[in-house]
Amino acid sequence: MQFPLTAGAASWRVVGIMLWQQLTVVPYAVAMAIYFGMTRPDATAAVMSHLFSSTGFFITGILQLALTLPLLLKMATFSNWPWQRTLALVPVPLKQLGQWVGWLVLMLIIDSGLSLLVEVKPEAMMLQLNGSRNWGFAFLAVVMAPVLEEAVFRGYAFTAWRHSRLGLLGTLVLTSSFWAVLHAVTYREFYSFLLLFLQGILFGLAREKTGSVLTPMLLHALNNLLVVVVVVFLGLYEA
Repeated sequence: MQFPLTAGAASWRVVGIMLWQQLTVVPYAVAMAIYFGMTRPDATAAVMSHLFSSTGFFITGILQLALTLPLLLKMATFSNWPWQRTLALVPVPLKQLGQWVGWLVLMLIIDSGLSLLVEVKPEAMMLQLNGSRNWGFAFLAVVMAPVLEEAVFRGYAFTAWRHSRLGLLGTLVLTSSFWAVLHAVTYREFYSFLLLFLQGILFGLAREKTGSVLTPMLLHALNNLLVVVVVVFLGLYEA
């Protein structure tokens, strides 16, 4: 059965949901600006400090989930194509999940080896989070991001583009590119962008081979959990 949307229409919807996800935190940021503007002389610095605090990250994650996920489910629902099928919510055998976790581990080992051979500039945000024990960021990275981002990119977008003329290769490249661009605000070095793109390819292959978005969600969560433990709680990120 043909997917109800063309690749072009799906692309615009993906761009729209990406923009909406970022805009969901604007009212909260504005409210904090008004509050600190009335109570603090250094309002701008106070707002930025709050948004990067545990509370700020946690509230941001909750807002993005609560305001974006229902819209995504609505967009993924068609008369002859339920949202579960669009988002590829299919159970995956544990053996298959284990195999893909192994591929993720291999990629992380290669990344660690390359970082010793190639000069990699430190990311400013990672330096700021290093050793911060920021539980709000941990929630955002390990829960919110894997669920919402994978539902958008390896769920909705992957299904739409995979059923178009783009085929598997085009779908992998496009979903990985969109996903990497989404993180451009957080990760600004080329090496980080390249690593995100390659991780997107791995997550996309996992989605293709297992037929389920749950596989890339798990890989995404495990990858981010490792970053949270090593950087946020152990403070092992080196400048």
